[in-house]
Amino acid sequence: MDTRLSLAKIRWLGKLCKRGAGAIVVIGIVYLALLLYEYATTFSNATFAFSSGQLSRLSTFASFFSAFFPAALAMVFYAIVLYVAGSLILHFSQERDAHEEKKEAVEEEDYERVEITSLS
Repeated sequence: MDTRLSLAKIRWLGKLCKRGAGAIVVIGIVYLALLLYEYATTFSNATFAFSSGQLSRLSTFASFFSAFFPAALAMVFYAIVLYVAGSLILHFSQERDAHEEKKEAVEEEDYERVEITSLS
């Protein structure tokens, strides 16, 4: 009985990890969209403020990419790690459950094979 309860908790944890991976992706996409919006407004203001031209545009693009790519890579990394962890937890909990069912079936078969004979 206790193993069934713990298997349910383990499966819940696996599902929670997969949902967490999805949440990280959604939050990361929102963050990247806000970052893109911030740099777009900064870039449009920088082109009007600076008349030097290419240098200010290049520095704005460089600062955008230096902030965008590490954030995107971190989001993808953590989402993949959580999703894989959830998948492994679910896989091993199902394997453990199948092993326990097989063990119970073997025990039931052993009880069925018992024969009672008289000693006289």
